[in-house]
Amino acid sequence: MKKVYIIFCRALLMGVVVFSSCTEDELAPYFNDGIAPPPVTEVAVKNLPGGAKISYKLPEDKDILLVEAKYKLDNGIAVFARSSVFNNFVVIEGLRKAQPQTVELTTVDKGGNKSTSQLVDIAPTTSPIDLLQQSFVLEPTFGGALIRFDNFTGSRFEIQLVVRETVDGAQADVHNQSAFIENPQITNHIFRGFESVETTFKILAIDRWDNLSDTLTATFTPLLEVMLDESKFARKVLPTDGTILECCGGNFFVDQLWNPNNSVSWPNVFHTNDVAADPVPALPPYTEPNLIAFTIDLGQMANISRMKIFHRRDNGFDRGNVRYFELWGTDEIPADNGASFNGWDLLVKDGEIIKPSGLPEGQYSAEDRAAAIAGFDVETDPVPVVRYVRLITFENWEGTKWVHMGEIEFFGNPVE
Repeated sequence: MKKVYIIFCRALLMGVVVFSSCTEDELAPYFNDGIAPPPVTEVAVKNLPGGAKISYKLPEDKDILLVEAKYKLDNGIAVFARSSVFNNFVVIEGLRKAQPQTVELTTVDKGGNKSTSQLVDIAPTTSPIDLLQQSFVLEPTFGGALIRFDNFTGSRFEIQLVVRETVDGAQADVHNQSAFIENPQITNHIFRGFESVETTFKILAIDRWDNLSDTLTATFTPLLEVMLDESKFARKVLPTDGTILECCGGNFFVDQLWNPNNSVSWPNVFHTNDVAADPVPALPPYTEPNLIAFTIDLGQMANISRMKIFHRRDNGFDRGNVRYFELWGTDEIPADNGASFNGWDLLVKDGEIIKPSGLPEGQYSAEDRAAAIAGFDVETDPVPVVRYVRLITFENWEGTKWVHMGEIEFFGNPVE
């Protein structure tokens, strides 16, 4: 049977990075003296996954602009890596095969003259894309397929999901959706939108040099998942829950989190007081005081597969937006009425909202803003059947302990 793969090559994943750093003087028009610069000396090689780091000593020549390394990708295409005079090394990337290769190393001056080429032998180790593929684990989850991976190299990849579909009356393997990864802290992704029927899933990765990994195939039935009916949600105020901010004419109660008219912007948000003004006692098993908890009555019994948190819509990763948290659930409120978490099941342990760019506080990328708008899926332990959920927050993005949130959704399998 003919297999059809639709491969999407994003600009994000293509091309070879050119390292360059020049002053205004170096970019200005320069007289070409026609004299070739000296080559670099004291060349040393450190082999890396899919490439190498070539270190060297630059010649004493103020005319030198950069060092250029020419090599070939596994498809035979010649590419260049360049490094300015502010570095003493150049990095070779994008090689798939772990086999020796010769790199041509030259110095280039401001007039465009090149030194004689030095031939440098490198021996790349297993490429990042193969290391990634070797870590793949594909398994069923609620509403789709869960891919686990270890991208410890921090390389950029597109992970493609291919599924078996009927195309023009025949079965074919067709690209369904993609995930783009780079942050090594992110170790899994869920491809959602599937019914609870047996499906053949295939996973492969693409790097920015268009290298394709081997394909991992698995056939399984995704677990049933629906969004829980928010019309059944209600406030459940326990005595040790965080108190609500009262100011500015806002209605900051927890039921703002599922208000269908919300814009997730001020003042249509859930907002607590700062514990500095309104302290909260320690709630066992936690020993630290002033951890803010709040409780929701889902109005239905359900196995919860995930919750989705929407930040208050500013930049997303600032102020009182939740960063570190845990989620608990129970089928009925225990006798101590929330004075502890005794009788509750831990649904999310060591929860954290991760900023995609990893940029410092106050700096945001387009990816950060897009993630804040899309919301943050948090996987939960779906085994206990619960009706009440209680979120306890350890720290917000400001580094303090008050909380605001725009919206929250819960997904899973309701129990009749």
